[in-house]
Amino acid sequence: MSYSRLSEMYASTPITQADLDEARAEGHAAGLAEGKRLGHEPGKAEGVPIGAAAERERINAIFSMKEAEGREATARHFALKTDLSLDGVKVAIAGVPKVGGHSSGTYGLAPSQAGAVPWSEIAAIVSPLTRR
Repeated sequence: MSYSRLSEMYASTPITQADLDEARAEGHAAGLAEGKRLGHEPGKAEGVPIGAAAERERINAIFSMKEAEGREATARHFALKTDLSLDGVKVAIAGVPKVGGHSSGTYGLAPSQAGAVPWSEIAAIVSPLTRR
């Protein structure tokens, strides 16, 4: 069939909004079915363990930082409650005084009792590092 014949045929058959909506719905349903058939679930099954392993690696790296020594609660917070990069976590943790020990200047006091760095200052340090 020639292009001109097809043009004439479709020009004489008006397409209503309802026809268009129905075609879109059918196409959407077919696309979802095809996506499931082609492997959404296998992809998810493969991706979840990879993501979990990466998360464990990040948590271990944070807990292993020398900056985390004496700041374990802060390290735990950043490891489990944020998605900051390792560099961002390192800078943020380093800005928090160590708990206990004389080297931190807290003389065994909790950071809140010894004039710890306010979270607003830590956020100001970390914020530029989180923009990737």
